[in-house]
Amino acid sequence: MNEKIFVAGMQKIFTSIFIVFAGIILYKISQVTIKKILMRNDNFIASRKYKTLSTLLNSIAKYLIVLFAVCKIFCCFGVDIKSILTFAGIGGLTIGLGAQSLVKDFITGIFILFEDQFSVGDEVEIGDKSGVVEAITLRTTILKNPNGYIHIIPNSEIKIITNKSRT
Repeated sequence: MNEKIFVAGMQKIFTSIFIVFAGIILYKISQVTIKKILMRNDNFIASRKYKTLSTLLNSIAKYLIVLFAVCKIFCCFGVDIKSILTFAGIGGLTIGLGAQSLVKDFITGIFILFEDQFSVGDEVEIGDKSGVVEAITLRTTILKNPNGYIHIIPNSEIKIITNKSRT
């Protein structure tokens, strides 16, 4: 009897390890696919816009793959995923009400990207901070000033942008 339990436990562990490796491989494939799709539209997507979109899409792919892998691992160990997702939904609604600035960051980040206000590599001035845009995520914009200092600005705090790279 103990031997059957041991074997079943080992199968679950090996399945979980397989899911993790499959997730890593899937993420690597998604990175290559995103790069090929964005490069196919070379004339349409400028270099700076490419960097911005590839960072964003790779980030979204990573979070979706991690979420899926965690759900599969829970299912592998017999955890009822429906109750967890229900609890997460209710908890997400509660947290969402409390984390309105995070939602504002996310929505503003989407508008920044789709309105093409600035891109990775542009020299910008945001409020009293200025520098070259190092990264744009859904939540923050990262600037590097001439002294090498990094400024991490929540997207919801971006009100006025001066883009010095565009004339």
